[in-house]
Amino acid sequence: MYKFTPIMFVVLAILLLAIITACGGTQAPQTVPVPNGTYTNMVVIDVGPNSTKTVPAELRLKDSVFEIVVLGGRSSLGGYALTKNLMVFVGELNAGEFACTEGQEVGVYTYKYAGQQLVLTRVDDPCLVRELVLVQNAWVKK
Repeated sequence: MYKFTPIMFVVLAILLLAIITACGGTQAPQTVPVPNGTYTNMVVIDVGPNSTKTVPAELRLKDSVFEIVVLGGRSSLGGYALTKNLMVFVGELNAGEFACTEGQEVGVYTYKYAGQQLVLTRVDDPCLVRELVLVQNAWVKK
């Protein structure tokens, strides 16, 4: 099982404080629960010049750890935090075939969870691969 490194906790704490401050308050935000579990989706990926393919993907969430799996192999791994309607991902470098590179670790998304579906919308994410997988369609809880 994946374990957080101390630096990840520090980064998440700083990000959450920055988000709370940017939202105009210092009160603790209301956390909207997104249940642990595996969420499935179909995503379009590039498979060659001018060629794409629709493939299954999974977003696995457990105790503030996320894993994105595409074509049965890990694509990205790291930690996440929820605040109000924001979901902040902090990806580990070299943690999968399509992992984000240095400087692209942090991605911020708005989220809505209802009826076993999780919908993510990009706010800020320099990691194009993570964004393309996360926002294409609603994620459905298994």
